[in-house]
Amino acid sequence: MIICQITTVHNRYDDRIFYKQCSSIASQDNKVYLIANSTENFIENNVEFIGLKEKKTRFGRFFNMINAFNKSRKLNADIYHLHDPELIIIGLLLKLLNKKVIFDFHELVFFQIKDKEWLGRIRFFIAFLYKFLEKLAVKYFDGLILAEDGYFPYVKENYNKYVNKFVFIRNFPILELINQKDKNKIDRDPSKFILIYAGGLSEIRGIYEVISSLDKVENVELWLLGPWESEEYELKCSNLKSFNKVKYFGVLKMKDVYGYMKLADVGISTLYPKENYLTSLPVKAFEYMACGLPIIMSNFELWQKMFSECALFVNPKDENDISDKINILKQNKELILELGLKSKEIVNREYSWETESKRLISLYKSIYAN
Repeated sequence: MIICQITTVHNRYDDRIFYKQCSSIASQDNKVYLIANSTENFIENNVEFIGLKEKKTRFGRFFNMINAFNKSRKLNADIYHLHDPELIIIGLLLKLLNKKVIFDFHELVFFQIKDKEWLGRIRFFIAFLYKFLEKLAVKYFDGLILAEDGYFPYVKENYNKYVNKFVFIRNFPILELINQKDKNKIDRDPSKFILIYAGGLSEIRGIYEVISSLDKVENVELWLLGPWESEEYELKCSNLKSFNKVKYFGVLKMKDVYGYMKLADVGISTLYPKENYLTSLPVKAFEYMACGLPIIMSNFELWQKMFSECALFVNPKDENDISDKINILKQNKELILELGLKSKEIVNREYSWETESKRLISLYKSIYAN
């Protein structure tokens, strides 16, 4: 098969898109193109990158969308797989050209837009416009992928007529990649209790509160890996007195992040209780688990059911609650060992990309054959 995956928003080395989906499909002797933000064209993991110049402005992203459509059309692929909500427009154009199209629901975008309070009242209009495009995608596209089990009630409520077109391809970790990755050779202070957070560094992910909580914990260090939401938010966090307990390692490739996780003591996942997150499972939590780490997590009802055997739960907006849970783990090595061992056992048994990749390849073969 000739497969073309497209993103104009995500990083070209996005975990789900490149490392998991594209690399898995390419390993099965399929021709795989990835159109993504890049300054050059190149091949990696048998995936051929077709570069788009990254655009920061909304107008620039619209131009990139047109550019992505032109590049994708020339490839004459068997299946086109889209990863961003604005690319639904490209998908509809490709359908007019009688192409087979898959749309990947990384998140429940409708709720995500409604949660963007900084947009003001216009966010409701944008959410309505997106919902209109989403309905067209569900009706006309050949396949629809859900990254989370928790998205199914939304699908059932809104698209019950087309429910058979949806397939779960969960964003679980690649256990083979994690297991073969050694600890990174860096100078870790043995006297420090190491917390780690890997992912987007943004307000709704509770980074500010986690850093604030460090003020009430002695001999602790927080490792941050990932891109800052904005210079303003980075400055806000760095102005905290406890920021001197933070080490920032920048944006790394997925495979390199695991070497840091294996050196840490506890993983952090303290997202705000936004509607889009309440029914979602945090990808990094499964990666912490695969690395044998206990987790400090937001106290969402779903998360408390899913991760009860390997995590402690906090109000993500309460820095005192966060510091209390850090201190509980810091002072109880037996609890850390117990939760960490349970983490690894559960993820190896139930949550691996190796299983999900088979479902993805099966979906491609089914669409290709029809």
